[in-house]
Amino acid sequence: MYYAGVLIALSIYSWSHKELDKQINEIAVQERYKDEISSLRCLNGVGTLTALALRCEVGDFRRFSTARSFMAFLGLVPSEHYGISPSPVDDSAPSAVVATDIGFDYETPQR
Repeated sequence: MYYAGVLIALSIYSWSHKELDKQINEIAVQERYKDEISSLRCLNGVGTLTALALRCEVGDFRRFSTARSFMAFLGLVPSEHYGISPSPVDDSAPSAVVATDIGFDYETPQR
């Protein structure tokens, strides 16, 4: 009986995961997102979900005059202030989490 419940839960999870992927892809091809999402997906390790998350988190990329200012926004540029935290990345910032995932995916060879 327990295993039947687990199988039902897994099938529901699988269906909802596929449904969410479908909705994310539908959003990504909308006129207001498609060009930026397409450009971001050219980066190694950036898929549709990551690109859409970055686009929504950042808003207008033109507000960053340099790559350094964009990286600072993401929390990836070490600061001059050395606090108690051993990591320069603010793990509470969603954009930092996305950017860290991109870095991991970029360094991991694809098979």
